[in-house]
Amino acid sequence: MNIHLAKYKCTECGRCCQSSRDLAVHGRRHTGEKPFECTVCGERFAASFHLARHGRIHSGEKPYKRSHEGPHGTKLKLYKCKACGKAFCQPGRLNVHVQECGTNGENWHRCSKCDKRCLSQRSLGQHMNIHRGKYRCTECGKCFRDNQDLAVHSRSHSGEKPFECGVCGKRFTKSSHLVEHSRIHGEKLYKCHLVT
Repeated sequence: MNIHLAKYKCTECGRCCQSSRDLAVHGRRHTGEKPFECTVCGERFAASFHLARHGRIHSGEKPYKRSHEGPHGTKLKLYKCKACGKAFCQPGRLNVHVQECGTNGENWHRCSKCDKRCLSQRSLGQHMNIHRGKYRCTECGKCFRDNQDLAVHSRSHSGEKPFECGVCGKRFTKSSHLVEHSRIHGEKLYKCHLVT
């Protein structure tokens, strides 16, 4: 809210910052001041956190390494399901799994044909369509749980790409792929309702 109240406003360009610290760091863009110096190579920085990030280069630490990555970029599976023991690298994936798995195992509806477990009888019924061959691809014989999944799969054989990017014209087989692609053109999916 400090931004919208213009509490910390730059006198040079009018940009509003969240705090006096942010305003001081921003002000150095105009003055060119770089008070923080690396003791190893002498490179200078406008903000202490930029120097700290730079320092990791000399220590051999990867500054952008994600907390869920292990050595050499391998993903650490830190989030474990209490019901079945399956582990995930992201908490969101565990949450999705828990919905299907059930927190204590009592909610599971087990498939009699494979190891699949579903949270509801309805989702188990959709899953069973795979075993019944109800939605089978005539090209390769692969089975799907519903007609929509079969239709999307069929495009891999026909080459049909019905979803077109309005900016560059690139085409996609799935609408979700188009949404993901549109981000490269700078589309902002999450906007502040106070700024126009």
